[in-house]
Order: sequence, then structure tokens, then C-alpha cells
Amino acid sequence: MPNIAIHVASNLALLWIIRRFDRKAFDADAQGIVLAVFASHLIDLDHLLADPIYDPARCSITTHPLHHPVMWVLYTGLIFFKNRRVRYFGVALVLHLVLDALWCIR
Repeated sequence: MPNIAIHVASNLALLWIIRRFDRKAFDADAQGIVLAVFASHLIDLDHLLADPIYDPARCSITTHPLHHPVMWVLYTGLIFFKNRRVRYFGVALVLHLVLDALWCIR
């Protein structure tokens, strides 16, 4: 459960940063940007393929297909899209994976 709390807290921090440094875009599309950032949690649907579904001792990076290092390239590529929702979705996905990687080395 601490892992989930860290992901939610990091998304809130990311939204604060977006609002602080891209205020005009955030004010124009706050709902869309918030949804895009929190949609990054959908990456954890691949946990449903694992047995057991939740194991706090398991490293997501080496176990789950959407967390695979090859996918990092795809998620990083999203950051370069012009559409802000897609861009911030990519930033949130990369942040999610970095936090999961840090969780693996603890």
C-alpha cells in the first residue's frame, strides 16, 4: 500500500508543477490534464496477469509486461507529442516507472 500512496502523491506533485509552470494550459484544460496524469495508473492493470495479483516483495519492472524496460522507450516518446494531455500522460508514466524501479532496489 505505501507504493500506491507514493504514486498518488507523485501525481499530485506533478500536477502542482504543471500548474505552476504551464498555468495557461492547465487553466484551459485542467480536467483533461488531471485525467491524463491519473490515467498513468492504468499501467498497473498488468498486475492482473500475475499470480498473486499483488505481491509487495515483487519487482514490477522485471515481472509485468507494461512495466518492461522496452516499454520505457514508448512512454518516453509520448513526452515529445505536441498534445499536452499526451505529453503529461507520458511524463506521469515515466515517473510511475522510475518510482517502481526505485521500489525494486529498496
